[in-house]
Amino acid sequence: MRNKFITALAILGFTLPLFSSCSDNPSLEFPSENEWLERWFPGSSSSSVLPSSSSVAPSSSSSSYECKDMQLNSLEELCDERDNKVYKLIRLNDAFWMAENLNYAATGSKCGTEAETLTDENTAICDVSGRLYDWATAMNLPGCDNSSCTLPVNNPGICPPKWHIPTREELVDFMNKFDFNNLNIQRGGYGFLGPPNKFLPGEGHWWLNEQGGNTFGINLVLYPNNVINQSSQMSKSNYASVRCIAN
Repeated sequence: MRNKFITALAILGFTLPLFSSCSDNPSLEFPSENEWLERWFPGSSSSSVLPSSSSVAPSSSSSSYECKDMQLNSLEELCDERDNKVYKLIRLNDAFWMAENLNYAATGSKCGTEAETLTDENTAICDVSGRLYDWATAMNLPGCDNSSCTLPVNNPGICPPKWHIPTREELVDFMNKFDFNNLNIQRGGYGFLGPPNKFLPGEGHWWLNEQGGNTFGINLVLYPNNVINQSSQMSKSNYASVRCIAN
């Protein structure tokens, strides 16, 4: 089973240097194919490892098919069963990340417009860069917009099941280990309802599982020159992107 799984990963273009030779590390236990898939994608079967190009839904798009009816590459794609949107995945060492910003239309989430305002309606900007969320919506903690709340470890927030809002350490590690020119980092901008109602494109703002008191949430900011502010305070009522990591 192990050799079969390694072969399948090789076909998909994955490289696993840590697992290339069991003799190099006799104590290393390599998971079976089903164990690996079940860790992040409950209900996946070995038949879902190799995708069918005719049945894979477009990235970050909703489909007329339900997730259970799609034949996806479970190591490279995630279908959110709440709305049947499909997200590309990227692997960083032992962690799986969404390679796209979350685009789940939670109550209270917003989309940026070309007029640089925020709207409840879906827009082309959301199709590319995902939706924007105020802090309490992103954390799935209603009522915490003006109070300090206890944040659980691996806080799922509004991420799909088995996924969570990243910590500062997790997101900084993710940002630092990829060439921004080769990763569609999707600077989704940020905004606020004001007045005025304003959407500010150009920068990337991602909420962290962290807060700075009663009225401030902590977000990581990626500026256009690729400089990172690891812990920027922003009003919990402002809107920023969400990028999820698997548990």
